[in-house]
Amino acid sequence: MVTAIGVGATAAVVLKIAFMLARVSWPENYFDSTDRASHWFTDSPVKVLIWRLLPYALVSIAVGSFASSAHVSVAGSLWSLYIAHLLSTNVLSLAVAFRDGVGVSGRYAYLLSVAVVLAIITAAAASVPELLVEFTPSSEGLVEGIWTAILVAVIFAGYKTLTDAQLSRSADEKPFADLKVSEYYIGVIARESYSNTVDLPLMLSIIALESSNRPKFIRRIEVFLSEHKLGTHQPKTVGIAQQPPNAERVQELAYRNRLRSYDEASIESLVSLFEGTVPGPEVAKFGPNQVKSLADRNNRGSVVIAGVSRIYSGLYSTGRSVMRDVYLSRIDDGPDGVECSADAQPSLPEGGVREEIVVNAPWAVRCGEHVYMQFKIPTSWVSSVELRLVDDDTSSSVIESFEFTKNSKECVQGLYLLPNIGAGIQVNIYSSAGAKFVAPILWYSSTSDICAIDS
Repeated sequence: MVTAIGVGATAAVVLKIAFMLARVSWPENYFDSTDRASHWFTDSPVKVLIWRLLPYALVSIAVGSFASSAHVSVAGSLWSLYIAHLLSTNVLSLAVAFRDGVGVSGRYAYLLSVAVVLAIITAAAASVPELLVEFTPSSEGLVEGIWTAILVAVIFAGYKTLTDAQLSRSADEKPFADLKVSEYYIGVIARESYSNTVDLPLMLSIIALESSNRPKFIRRIEVFLSEHKLGTHQPKTVGIAQQPPNAERVQELAYRNRLRSYDEASIESLVSLFEGTVPGPEVAKFGPNQVKSLADRNNRGSVVIAGVSRIYSGLYSTGRSVMRDVYLSRIDDGPDGVECSADAQPSLPEGGVREEIVVNAPWAVRCGEHVYMQFKIPTSWVSSVELRLVDDDTSSSVIESFEFTKNSKECVQGLYLLPNIGAGIQVNIYSSAGAKFVAPILWYSSTSDICAIDS
């Protein structure tokens, strides 16, 4: 039997679910009261007012239409929606504030403000149920409209997929496109790896596996459960790197996108577990069993550590891998050496003297005002590595250059910190015998924060 209380409560649950889904990618949480009080009253009060009231008003219209069709009290359904909606949003967050002893006054003020405004809307709608029913669609018409909207959305999505297939093919070939980790987070991983002297490819491999097991929507649910501490449903790990929740660090980050705060905090926590973990100076990467042993520190599942090792090896394998082997050579009859083909041994001009090396291709990622370049090379025969920030489309226009000796932190770790200036990075390697090797230039892109050879 359909009752007014049932109609209102069901609508409130649907509205709450819509709020949670919207927060997955929404830049700010206008729908609930779990974030900063200053945002509600001083930063963007108009936006908060619109986005908090508009969904409620639309749901009220739907409730009035359905209640009328079901022959239950329209006014009773609306007031049930009002009470259930406040209980599932502001009252719930106020209870959390009381439990944690943080932000009680701000959330209480927000509750009172929202309660008064929504009560005015509800009272106005409930006072003229006949007028509300007259100007709203019937429940049958509303269902037809919803299905029409879904059908149109599917058609447009299919059309966009088909028309963008050719245009987005190059996007699919972006560096690390198969890792399912956004470029923003790759930059954060690089930043934290540099700060903690950790092997960046190892961190990428671990987080890529954890991210594939926890899509953004699932991570959002974990964040919700973590913040509200719903009994036995409390998750032990959250964020893209799946680490124990760090509420203090999340509060310090305080991004508008709540999920981003948890993701970054989890990355910081994971990388700190591996502080000082880099391949030895005489090798460029870890071996497969080494990767498994290291991954075991974070997650001891056999399938997980095998997956991390597989991803790590894939970063270096042949073909289109970002850190595949590249051949570099130095020719004596040129003053600065030559830039050679990345994927094949270079041809040697008649009379030249060749000295070849094989290295893992360098790549770089932007994070804020800095660029982090990954390039690990055995230090036994290297004297120094020079990084030139170049401008325009020619390597002759050098803005600034940096030289790192083989015993420097950067050479040993294989990760370099550079200012975010210029149009690209030229990598020059000097052997202990004085030979110079020049790698293909890493050109920055307007469409990607990552640059790699032939990317």
